Amino acid sequence: MFRHFLLKIIFYSFAFCLSQSVISQTIVLDTIIVSGNKRTQLETIYREGSLRPGDILAKRSLNESFENAKQQLLGTGLFNSLEIDPVYSLDSTTVILNYTCVENWYLFPVPILELADRNFNVWWQEFNGSPDRLIYGFRVAHYNLTGRRDKMKVVLHTGYTRKAELTYDLPNIFGNGDWGLGANLFYSDRREIGYITENNKPLFYKDEDERVLLKRFRAGAKLLHRPNTFLDQVFRVEFHQNTIDDIVANTLNPDYFLNSKTQLKFFFFEYDLQYDRTDYRLYPRDGYKLRFNVKKEGMFLFNQIDNTFLEGNVSLFRKFWSRCSVGSRWKARTNLSKQIMPYSNNSGLGWGSFIVTGYDLYVMDGPDYIISKNHFNVSVFETTIKLFDWLPKQIRSVPVQVFVRMNYDFAYVNEPTYSETNSLNNTWFYGYGPALDFILFNNYFFSMEYGITQQGERGYYFNSSIAF
Repeated sequence: MFRHFLLKIIFYSFAFCLSQSVISQTIVLDTIIVSGNKRTQLETIYREGSLRPGDILAKRSLNESFENAKQQLLGTGLFNSLEIDPVYSLDSTTVILNYTCVENWYLFPVPILELADRNFNVWWQEFNGSPDRLIYGFRVAHYNLTGRRDKMKVVLHTGYTRKAELTYDLPNIFGNGDWGLGANLFYSDRREIGYITENNKPLFYKDEDERVLLKRFRAGAKLLHRPNTFLDQVFRVEFHQNTIDDIVANTLNPDYFLNSKTQLKFFFFEYDLQYDRTDYRLYPRDGYKLRFNVKKEGMFLFNQIDNTFLEGNVSLFRKFWSRCSVGSRWKARTNLSKQIMPYSNNSGLGWGSFIVTGYDLYVMDGPDYIISKNHFNVSVFETTIKLFDWLPKQIRSVPVQVFVRMNYDFAYVNEPTYSETNSLNNTWFYGYGPALDFILFNNYFFSMEYGITQQGERGYYFNSSIAF
């Protein structure tokens, strides 16, 4: 009996000492005090920064936790600048965080002057910067309409393409704040159409009477799920109706919609999952990102098309020596429906931002592909430029970051149907070269690349993106 009593005393004493040791190695986040947030709600700041009052933090990695929260908030595009200052209690058991932020400019009612082509390089080099290929109009975009990081966009424009578009996403509105909704309406028409691809470049046609050759309409809704800062899921359903002129279907390319059809209707379903543990989403330099995507074209009432795309994306980044980092991004897609695809839906590489260095002027159509983009970069310049005091506070100072980057990319596109006149399909190809990257306001990314292709072609290319 005495032995059991003694063992209990020893056990509880050990457990107490162990608990005291654990407590001494942690600290409780008591309060977060935010100043400067005129619109952004506190709940949004907590969610995006991954720190909340009541969190228990390891003392040995406090600075890392605060820096991660800062980078995550800046990476949302909501803030122009942010400082996090901790205030510790006398016994070092609790900490209060003071967030001092300057919000970004969220409302952009601006005139539109855009390019009709896939990127600046195509417009400048393939079409000599022709003003006939410009799109102009008006756009109103708000990236934080109610302070919940909800996005609204209204677009009206004419010129090369006439378009009307309305989109709105409202995250974190029901459940435990993890679920949101979105909707979109879209219509466009154009008098010039890319009707076929030869030598891995689209060929365009415009009729003398300037008739409309392509009309596109879609309407859809989506369900958003974001249970934490790192995981995003989107469930999307849309209806698509695309129409081409008879001259396209019967003369230029009977396979545009297949079998000389002039109209293609289908319902579209998409599921997208992203898990992002990178340090800075606009320009990651450390961490990793995983993505899985399923697209189904053709379901419910209309069966004019039947495609099921599976896509996976893995990105790895590693920072070292403070200013240097390496990164590798891999993306692969396959179409489970091994039917002949209409030309209109057969886009592969070259139509989006995932491009092999040096191949900005080319497209590689096909249902299946794999691409690897690899780089080494160095931070060479970082400062904040003070502008005029009479400017709005959000743009009175400009954070600027400059990086030098070296790329090496390679890819393979499988094209079983339309490959005879496109030599880059069904073969491995690579490109490499240096680049100079600029980040302004923690939101806007611009790059100047010098690309060298496997065939020895060389050129300068320009690209841009935005964090919102």
